[in-house]
Amino acid sequence: MVTLMAVCLPGAFCQIAARRGERLVRGARATSLLAAVLLVASCSRRQEAQLDEAAWAADRPPYRTAAELCEHVNRGRDAGREHMRFKGVPWRGAYQSEWSWPVRFTEDASLDGVAQAEAERLAAGGAPLGTKHRDSSWRRPIWVDGVGTERETVSAEDLPGDWNPERDPEVHAALAETNGALRMAVLHQDSAPDGPALTRIGCGSAVGREGRSLWWVIVLAP
Repeated sequence: MVTLMAVCLPGAFCQIAARRGERLVRGARATSLLAAVLLVASCSRRQEAQLDEAAWAADRPPYRTAAELCEHVNRGRDAGREHMRFKGVPWRGAYQSEWSWPVRFTEDASLDGVAQAEAERLAAGGAPLGTKHRDSSWRRPIWVDGVGTERETVSAEDLPGDWNPERDPEVHAALAETNGALRMAVLHQDSAPDGPALTRIGCGSAVGREGRSLWWVIVLAP
């Protein structure tokens, strides 16, 4: 019971823990009932920021949930399956012909939790991990951390209008498949022959800035 309380985080990840707590309440022994109730109460007091629907009315993003973001990444990997692989940090590494990563990543619930926790931290005002990369001055940046290690994290922020089709999202949106930095960091990335083969993906999202900011996080691991 104490372990569950320790992983209770704001927003969606917190709600997962709360649901676990509710199941414990229904099946708990009398000695652990109080701890389960406190877990649910603690999580329910933390309110996730609400999206300003009017501000985002014109946007048509290819993903609207964390699960859809993971699929968006896999579609991008599919689209580039014949492309050479990129090894290293965007703009500093190099394309190569060796492969060790799968074309499509397997979504992993534990990594979803890690990504969600990071998205919540960013939405609360935390600084992104890693270094900032973009392929033009018009593009929203992505932040990339852990390239070549067993835990790579990619973060990006969407703002209202980024996915407005009248504004050309292929130029502005950070996580558009056409973003050269995203291609190098994730869509074409492969650390073969001497780096770890990352096969799993987790994704998270969180609302910030009074509903006018959406943080997205991608986490990759072996």
